[in-house]
Amino acid sequence: RHDDTVNLQAAVKAKGHVYLPAGFYVITSPITLPNTTGGDSLTIEGAGTGLTTILYQGLGSCFVQPATGTCDNWTFKNFSVTTSTPGNPFSVRPSVNRGSAFDFTGGALAVNVATFQNILIAGWGRWGIIADNMQGSWIQNCIIRACNSGQIALMAEDTIWPASKEPNVCSIRDCQF
Repeated sequence: RHDDTVNLQAAVKAKGHVYLPAGFYVITSPITLPNTTGGDSLTIEGAGTGLTTILYQGLGSCFVQPATGTCDNWTFKNFSVTTSTPGNPFSVRPSVNRGSAFDFTGGALAVNVATFQNILIAGWGRWGIIADNMQGSWIQNCIIRACNSGQIALMAEDTIWPASKEPNVCSIRDCQF
């Protein structure tokens, strides 16, 4: 298998719709998601959870938010993201990986409207999804297993709109843990 990190990072940086056909994609360092304010969006879509697999072989987290700005309209659907070996998506490699599949902490001001649909997340040293300011987002029909710290961590401002102090509308539906 060859390293697909540079190609995936370039496709993600261009924003828009990134389609990953069936197959294994080896990633060896974090993929920094773009700032998508001002009407931009990003969709990363695979052929299906059993067909498209992002196999993360780096240290730390796989998908991370940018250092500054606000990120709107990110969609992740129909793929697997794991640190495991091919053929065993539920094996955990915590001695190798101490990160999370999706880590939206400590970077951009907020992640608004992130959608996770039909994603298999497995084998992470920390969390499947961790966010400290993800608003108006939803997680649906996902399988999140074998993550050492836990499956999902939505912290701090995730549950309260900062300006109005009203409950946020993050939703988790029809998932398996």
